[in-house]
Amino acid sequence: MVVESLDKLEALLEQQVQALKAADIEKLTALEAEKVELLQRLDWSSLARQSDTQSRLQLLIKKNKSIADQCVNIQLELANKISEFQQHNKAAQKYEDFSGS
Repeated sequence: MVVESLDKLEALLEQQVQALKAADIEKLTALEAEKVELLQRLDWSSLARQSDTQSRLQLLIKKNKSIADQCVNIQLELANKISEFQQHNKAAQKYEDFSGS
């Protein structure tokens, strides 16, 4: 059961990487929910007793951290773009107000 769960987790992480590359936020969000559900069902005590799965889990944790970091970077990028857009809109509105009066 533990190995199958790790296989599923690995597949979900790979799908998240693909969703990130495709900038598919909806799919990324759905995969994250599925991953969280899987992690909640994982038999952690059994996993801790199996040394061969511990190193694999560490690699999956690193991959998950990388995905999380990429998501944060995307969020920051989007926040910056939104801010730029709002500034341009304000400038355009001021120009319209000035030229219209």
